[in-house]
Amino acid sequence: MQTGLLSTLELNQEITFPIRICDLTPNTHVGITIYDMSREHSRGPLASTVIDVFDSKQRMRQGTFNLFLWPDRKLDMSLECTTPGLFNVWPPKWEPHFEEGDDEAI
Repeated sequence: MQTGLLSTLELNQEITFPIRICDLTPNTHVGITIYDMSREHSRGPLASTVIDVFDSKQRMRQGTFNLFLWPDRKLDMSLECTTPGLFNVWPPKWEPHFEEGDDEAI
């Protein structure tokens, strides 16, 4: 454990959304914001991250993912996202994640 922040956290819970997969667009993203309920909400989020639902070949992502959490940052769902969850290299260097064989991001 690091100073006030967990270095790892495992969430093993199914999340269900009230929408059909066929109704999603290829650029659909899911944003996650984590708040510390023991501190004032006005202090902002503890961390946030974004993951795209489909890869660059428009296949739905499946499986388990280790997402990078951006400490003390508000969720950014813009096309130039500053809180991405997946990277090709570690530590992250602001490069989007690409699947092997992908030519470009969505």
